[in-house]
Amino acid sequence: MSGSPRERFHCNVNVLHPDLLIKLHTLLVQQKAGATLTEEQEALLAEHAQLTIRVSGYAVRFHSLTEEQRKDVITRTFTTKF
Repeated sequence: MSGSPRERFHCNVNVLHPDLLIKLHTLLVQQKAGATLTEEQEALLAEHAQLTIRVSGYAVRFHSLTEEQRKDVITRTFTTKF
């Protein structure tokens, strides 16, 4: 690596509102169950299709997690009840 220690750093700060993850999770469950989503709901899923989170040190897309894994992420990430 080049540069002094003061020049080398990586900062990745993400701020999510718990309601967003809960809403995305709920829509993904409904979608999987075959429910018809509104255009607004489809747009929300599309807008956040690339949402990437860290799980045990690995980066994964929230949409690709199982229902149980998404619930676990929400429960561990936010201190309020899900």
